[in-house]
Amino acid sequence: MGRQSVVIVLFLALVDTGSSQQSAPPSKKSDQALLQEEMEDYYKKWLKQDVVYIISDEEKGVFNRLNSGDEREQFIEQFWMRRDSDPQTNFNEFKEEHYRRIAYANDHFFSAKAGWRTDRGRTYILWGPPDDREIRPSAGRYERLPYEGGGTTVTYAFERWLYRHIPGIGSNIELEFVDKTGTAEYRLALGLEEKDALLHTPAGLTWAEESGMMDKSQRPYFTPGSANNPLIQGFMRTRSKDRPFARMARFFAVQKAPDITYKDLQKLVDSRILYYSLPFEVITSSIKLDASRAMVAVTVELRNKDLTFQEEDGIHRASVKIYGRAVGLTGRILKEFEEDVVLEYSANQIEKGRMESSIYQDQMAAPPGLYKLNLVLEDLHGGRLGTAETGLAAPDYNGEQLATSPLILAYSIQRLSTLPDSIEMFVLGDLKVVPNVSRTFSPNSSLPVYLQVYNLRVDQSLGRPFPELVYEVIRDGKVVKTVSDTADRNLAYFSEERAVFVQYLDLEGLATGGYSVQVTVHDGISKESVVTKDRFKIQ
Repeated sequence: MGRQSVVIVLFLALVDTGSSQQSAPPSKKSDQALLQEEMEDYYKKWLKQDVVYIISDEEKGVFNRLNSGDEREQFIEQFWMRRDSDPQTNFNEFKEEHYRRIAYANDHFFSAKAGWRTDRGRTYILWGPPDDREIRPSAGRYERLPYEGGGTTVTYAFERWLYRHIPGIGSNIELEFVDKTGTAEYRLALGLEEKDALLHTPAGLTWAEESGMMDKSQRPYFTPGSANNPLIQGFMRTRSKDRPFARMARFFAVQKAPDITYKDLQKLVDSRILYYSLPFEVITSSIKLDASRAMVAVTVELRNKDLTFQEEDGIHRASVKIYGRAVGLTGRILKEFEEDVVLEYSANQIEKGRMESSIYQDQMAAPPGLYKLNLVLEDLHGGRLGTAETGLAAPDYNGEQLATSPLILAYSIQRLSTLPDSIEMFVLGDLKVVPNVSRTFSPNSSLPVYLQVYNLRVDQSLGRPFPELVYEVIRDGKVVKTVSDTADRNLAYFSEERAVFVQYLDLEGLATGGYSVQVTVHDGISKESVVTKDRFKIQ
């Protein structure tokens, strides 16, 4: 029932009360209680459905703290007024257009879900109709475009949307939505290969594959590192906006953060009371996402032995709720996130499982600046809580001088066999980088180091940079190990905007204790140098 209907119900109730002195017959719920439920349903629908994609986290927090209907009505009125493009007219153009988009999404993008809940619906509601839209509503033969490698294949049903410009995101924004399941559930694709139904078969070859100049296994999708090969790039005619980090940036930009449902943990953040009965560690790291934003990762690690496992049907299970919030210095919320982490071990695995650690990561796009990060973790079976408050930095990577990301000292760094279909924990381009949150390494082990370098100059005749990296392990101010590296050896990825280096430092022979690793990057063309470092320990 909408607002107008609610007002009518209230009016009729008042009229009836004034015209009769007889007591109403007993009922399970009073008219006032039913009216209150109607109003709560209306406000819930407005927040969770009508404006779910356009309301800011700040506004959502304020709305949830309002208690009376009058306050909420005033809030809703002000909400639309702030977005009115022309307050001089008798109607709110923004509001009218917003509800038109919802109606269109429900009529045209429905599947098992309502249209407004789908990826196409969300994109349409947020950004409006695309400037160009290619529709292929059924699987069938497809002639690849030159930047896709050419050749003939068979695709799933898909749509390609082009926006000439989206404010705050960029120009020539191209999005693909793919229906892999045949259920009209088109999902926003992270890579161009996702629509290819013959991707994992010997058929559907590109021009270069048909002529024998390259093998299908050499495609960047199957061998992501081949994206660095100029010969492969020439065959595929890859556009810069289709490279992994560019697509990741675009994927972040057009998505809306999910709603927050863990209000109990959110309130603990607001209360500023700290809890330590569930210990955990947290680190943050950042890389360049695009010219105006960094991608900041928050990684949380907790020991399984600190969790409460419950046994059911031979399976030992622990559950942890995680709630986090990043807030700017002005109080503006950058992002809220939440996750259920469930651990399961069989009877013969549980003892080993208790000795392991569990790691969770959330990634967020952030403009340059300093932020405050609050975290709350709850052990659902044990009832214990852990909280943390720390700083979070998003560097400004928009300069022209030689620069680096912070070092990521990792448990492991693995090259992916295929690119993921969406943003996943620990994935940076074509590598899975699992940070060592405690920065603690075993004696005689290997220390994997991940580093991105920006603004390296390129030799135009050879199409490549000439950097030299010197890794130094330092203890008590003295260098105890040195490793020199060049782009010929450990360059994992290179494009005009970044170079990715992976180095494994051998810790053999180093005594237990505290150390630091320092990396000096020297650009052989510009002659610039930059230094970055981090601490770790051996025990």
